[in-house]
Amino acid sequence: MVAFAVVVAMLAWRSRGWPLIHDAPIMHYIAWRIAGGAAPYRDVFDMNVPGVYVLHGAVLRGLGAGDSAWRLFDLGWLALGGALIAALAAPWGAVAAVGGALVFAAYHLAGGAWQAGQRDFLLCPFLLAGALGVARWLERRRIVDLAWGGLALGAGVTVKPHALVFAGFLTIVVAVQVWRSSASALAGVVFPSAVAVAPVVILLWLATVGALPAWRAIVLDYLLPLYSKLGRPPVWGFHRWHVWIPLGAAVVLSLIGPIATRRFSTRHLVVGLGVVYGLVHYIA
Repeated sequence: MVAFAVVVAMLAWRSRGWPLIHDAPIMHYIAWRIAGGAAPYRDVFDMNVPGVYVLHGAVLRGLGAGDSAWRLFDLGWLALGGALIAALAAPWGAVAAVGGALVFAAYHLAGGAWQAGQRDFLLCPFLLAGALGVARWLERRRIVDLAWGGLALGAGVTVKPHALVFAGFLTIVVAVQVWRSSASALAGVVFPSAVAVAPVVILLWLATVGALPAWRAIVLDYLLPLYSKLGRPPVWGFHRWHVWIPLGAAVVLSLIGPIATRRFSTRHLVVGLGVVYGLVHYIA
């Protein structure tokens, strides 16, 4: 694990000069236009969901528009994701907690400069926070854990709507637990309500600035028809399939252990559903 940490440190050091490239400058530009009074979708054509513009706008306002500012944000977001992985895996020991965080960091940093700020990467901490909140509620029955977990997951929906699938999985887990145990029925309301907060706020913002009709037109008349007709990349190497082999083997071995020793916990269930969601998200 020490050797792996050294590899991650080397990758992070080599990434310090990554420029602001690929999708990030486009999102920066749209966020800058919105800050100047433009309405998203109506005044600036783009197919991304509004939470992406909010994140980029926060970076522009708080850190600036240069390469160094984006690099600082990307590394900070990576550290946040790693910390959430460590917290989620903490009950399973230091190797699981630290090793999981290092795998996450290595995968991101090995991808190259174009991966900085990619929307799937931006989504990860929101998904992890949602999973952590539900896992802690299952163990401690504190409603506040469901509240902040749901808020985080809802914020993730505004970055990538695919997160609704994971929110649905976790809502079912909460509902089943309420039905099977003495847990407060309030939990079954708090979690989905918390998930809905950020999307509702975003929709109200779009409606206030007059962007809602344009957003609807882009999604229904452009985005969905276009993506439904797109084919798959002709070269399988695009999917980095060779990386999936050790990752998949690690996941299988990690689940075999607790199942075989009858130590499979509710936290394993939440993380397992996260893996299933990740596959659905990637393939879809």
